[in-house]
Parts: sequence; structure tokens; C-alpha cells
Amino acid sequence: MTWPQVEAFANLLGEPVDVVAGRLRNDASLIPSAAAAATARLGRQSSGKTMMATGFMLFGFGLTLSFGAFLTTAHGWCDDPRQCQNSPMNAEAKTIDVVGLVTAAIGLALAVPGIVRTARPSDIEAEAVDRYQRSQSGQPSASPPGDAHSLSGGSGGKALSLSLWSFAF
Repeated sequence: MTWPQVEAFANLLGEPVDVVAGRLRNDASLIPSAAAAATARLGRQSSGKTMMATGFMLFGFGLTLSFGAFLTTAHGWCDDPRQCQNSPMNAEAKTIDVVGLVTAAIGLALAVPGIVRTARPSDIEAEAVDRYQRSQSGQPSASPPGDAHSLSGGSGGKALSLSLWSFAF
């Protein structure tokens, strides 16, 4: 298990890295599930942040485009003010407005799942947290060590709450 994986697993648990590293050294049966959880966490956070950043950029661009089309026709900014005052939106401005709103909707459709993906631990992570906490309390783990099938099934484990404002990009 690499050091970044140990750090990711410790962050998942909310425990100091040194404590988690010591526990993993002392109980090698936890390493496969911890490594899988750390890899899943790093991948999930990376893809979630990418989705959020792309989504919010598209959302902002779409709203800017739509708002610009609206302002252009609403205030009558054109060559001859007598012809443009209070004129309805022309076809070109309507097209730009629709493209902007569709772009903004696509951006939100990417950003919201990105937030959810970043904040919600996967089943693999929840299972690894459960195994780690059970071994800490002296209870037998829910599955035997090395059972790879148990890492992908079930939703056992503790839900983690994460602040959405603490992302490091």
C-alpha cells in the first residue's frame, strides 16, 4: 500500500495518518480492503471534482450567454435606437438564449452528480471502514480477509459527512 493510499484511507476514517498506518502494519488482513477503499476514494474524488468543475463552468458560460442575449434585446443596443427600443427578441438572440439555457442545464446536470459523487463514499469504502472499525473494537469482521467479493456488495458501514466547501483543487 502506498503512502498516498494510507493518507486517503486515514482521511476516509477521520483518524490521524500515523495511527492508521500503525494499525495497518499490525493487522495485515486490513490492507487489501484499505487499499481498495483508498483507490476508490481517490478515483471518486478526482472524477467528482472534474464533473463539478466542468459542470459549473458550463453553467456559468450558459447563463452568461443567455443573459447577454437578453440584455442585447431588452435594452435595444443596436445601431439605430429608434428601431430597437422595446423590440421583441429577434431570431438570432432567441437562438443564442436557447443555446445558453441548454448549456446551463447541461452544466447543472454534470455539477450536481459531481457533488454527490465527491461527498458520498462508495460501497467499497464503507465496507473497508466497517472492517477497520470492527477489528478495532475486537468484533469479527463481516467477511474473511482476502474475500474480494465482499468488498463490492452491501451497503454496510458508517455514513460519512463531508463539508462541500473544503475541496482542494
